[in-house]
Amino acid sequence: MSLISRVVETSFRSLACVLLVLCGPGAYATAPVDADPPMSVGILLFEGVQIIDFTGPYEVFGQAGMEVWTASADGEPITTHMGLRVTPTYALDETPRADILVIPGGNVPHVAPDGDPRVSWIRERAGEAEAVLSVCNGVFFLSSAGLLEGQRATTYAPMLDHLEMAAPNVEVVADERVVDNGKVVTAGGLSAGIDGALHLVSRFLGEPRARAVANNMEYDWQPDRAYNRASLADVHIQGVLDFSPPLTRRVDEVYEGSESEWRLRWRVRWPRPVAELQRQFAALAEGAAWQPTNVGDAIDWRDSNWVFKDRAGRTWGSRVEITAAPEGEILLAVEVHLAEGPVPGLDAKPCEPRWTFPVPFYQSVAWSPDGSRLAFAAVTTSWEEGYGIFLVDSDGSNLTRLETGGQPALYPVFSPDGSRIAFTAGRDRDSDVYVLEVDGGEPARLTDHEAADGYPSWSPDGARLAFHSTRDGNYELYVMNADGSGVVRITDHPADDYNPAWSPDGRSIAFDSNRDGAEGDEIYVVSPDGSGLAPVVEKVVEEGVFPTWSPDGKEILFALDGLWAVAADGSGRRRLLEHAVYGAWSPDGSTIAVAAKAYDQDCKDHHSLVLLDPDGTVRKKLLPAE
Repeated sequence: MSLISRVVETSFRSLACVLLVLCGPGAYATAPVDADPPMSVGILLFEGVQIIDFTGPYEVFGQAGMEVWTASADGEPITTHMGLRVTPTYALDETPRADILVIPGGNVPHVAPDGDPRVSWIRERAGEAEAVLSVCNGVFFLSSAGLLEGQRATTYAPMLDHLEMAAPNVEVVADERVVDNGKVVTAGGLSAGIDGALHLVSRFLGEPRARAVANNMEYDWQPDRAYNRASLADVHIQGVLDFSPPLTRRVDEVYEGSESEWRLRWRVRWPRPVAELQRQFAALAEGAAWQPTNVGDAIDWRDSNWVFKDRAGRTWGSRVEITAAPEGEILLAVEVHLAEGPVPGLDAKPCEPRWTFPVPFYQSVAWSPDGSRLAFAAVTTSWEEGYGIFLVDSDGSNLTRLETGGQPALYPVFSPDGSRIAFTAGRDRDSDVYVLEVDGGEPARLTDHEAADGYPSWSPDGARLAFHSTRDGNYELYVMNADGSGVVRITDHPADDYNPAWSPDGRSIAFDSNRDGAEGDEIYVVSPDGSGLAPVVEKVVEEGVFPTWSPDGKEILFALDGLWAVAADGSGRRRLLEHAVYGAWSPDGSTIAVAAKAYDQDCKDHHSLVLLDPDGTVRKKLLPAE
């Protein structure tokens, strides 16, 4: 090797060492070494955790010289929201004491089920920690653990309304990036976790240390920054773009605005007709309390205009265009702007109800074969308890809650002999079909799949169950034996087929579907072997119509912001009740049980379980008891 070569090689080695010192994790080593042992930081990990929610704080606390470890329920590797595999340091029952707990967001239930080990761990370890930091929707874990009562809290901007509903005794803060209550600190979404971690470094180790860490991370830390995601006008758009399946979008035209206005103009790809995107937008807009300015008229999707009010009561106007574009794309344009003065159409209806989550909240109902009892799914005392399966006598007495294995449970249905109840349990993508003996005992799982299995319906002979599942990508109908074996798919369509209901004669299964580009769900029937598909009710303009059969098989009940009945051949459609979630006929056909809702003068809804005559006359209110 020549002298020049040796000089060059030595120079590169020296430069590499310098870069490692300046840019590596130990770059902060020039700071004074604390005499006391370093503070420890424990970070909760779980399936579907958001990557930056935990890696951002991990980097901050690690660079500040703290000892950082992670933990999951069983200590096994977890998969993050974007597919990164991470191996935790500990299982929850092995973790040492932590001075700071970090609870990131991701796949977090708004109300955790009873017995969730993550919530128990948070509650226990928070008692010995100096501080607990939540990031994004990790705040819902703190709410489930009872750590937010009477305190101030923030979260990811589009979830502020959800936090208000899930934690009514919490002051939800929309204009602060980090909210410090002392022990409990909550940060907004994603990158706000870095600010929350720097805030705690500043609090425990001093602001100079926090600023040195931020500079080393090349992060523009401004504790008093004016930027706050929830203050930007595009937060009002996010809730009306939650399409299923999600958009494949090319943001190549416009996405810009300020606190008082925002504009987006996208050309998107979507595997369904443009009419289906329009229908979903209308449903999402209604859920967000957006109101068309031309109430009662057909929507012109080339130039539709809407009005709504935000959390502070301010009035906004919006213009929406959803039309077909060249090359198989769809043009999606949404503009929102803070209105000045009165907006035509805002008060076109005397009361525009907005979906709320009151307690009690009755979700579905089913009769026992002898007509003596009702099973229903409900939240009866507080959202912290989660959905449960209840039994009540048909006169409203003897209300009891069934043990469903500590999981939220929905959609109960009696077996034809009345001895068992099938139901859906679990959350989000991991729900399954279970069966439970009516007189008690542990529930048995009939399906065990990573997809969402649910909404069981018994065949009249009790030998089989129909259910819906996303195991093949979207909702389709399946049939299986009563012991969970012999699963067979009976529908296969790009649209969603769901909420099956077996007919009394066993020859047909009614279900909801948005196939054929319908502007809303339609009711179809299909034979249990998948043949004989036929529409019954066309263009129902709302998702989730929940068909149920009359005992003679001549009529089908369905929900459409009210309870309707229609003949099995699609004729004679009639409205029975103005507002309803779900209805079911008694075995003798003399009575209809309804999970109903009514609106007060503030347009807030109140739920009840009522009995109707077949003509829709309210006979009796069963629950809640007066």
